[in-house]
Amino acid sequence: MAFTGAFTKTNDSATALNAFILTDTSSYAEEAKVTFSDRYFYLYEIDGSTIPEPISGLDYWDFNYTDYPDDTRLVTALTEDVALRIQMFWVSISPQVGSTYVKSTPFDFLDYANQFKYGLVQDMAANRNLVNNKNFMQALDVFQTNIDSSEVSIDEDDPYESQKCIENLQFLMANPNLFY
Repeated sequence: MAFTGAFTKTNDSATALNAFILTDTSSYAEEAKVTFSDRYFYLYEIDGSTIPEPISGLDYWDFNYTDYPDDTRLVTALTEDVALRIQMFWVSISPQVGSTYVKSTPFDFLDYANQFKYGLVQDMAANRNLVNNKNFMQALDVFQTNIDSSEVSIDEDDPYESQKCIENLQFLMANPNLFY
């Protein structure tokens, strides 16, 4: 049977905003880990540029088997909300016919927007009159719609549209006067 590379992304907002953990969930039953010489990934923005690994400065992020034996890698390099395509590579020293050694998946990162939204919720709790404020409620609705639309775009494998929604969110966060 052939090897098929697989990974998951888990948010780790407790570590930092937009921090996440990549976990290699590949089954190594048919092709043992010892037959792999390396594993690494890229973080692609919608324009095709990469987010470099901050310590090495390389375009790719090392995820080798020696330094990451538990198959997890924490990433804390995102300083703003963004839509990305994460592409992981597995390098086999004995490639098997029919195997898949590359996996690419889009993700959106919305911790800053969600933190901002929670601040708006706190404002509503502190000032019940905001519920009757048409500007506030319409802006909040637009804000939530962009969060939802970003997530739907990712579900549809469209990080470009997700990024457009994130840019709308960033505009609203930069102009809080639109809420009040």
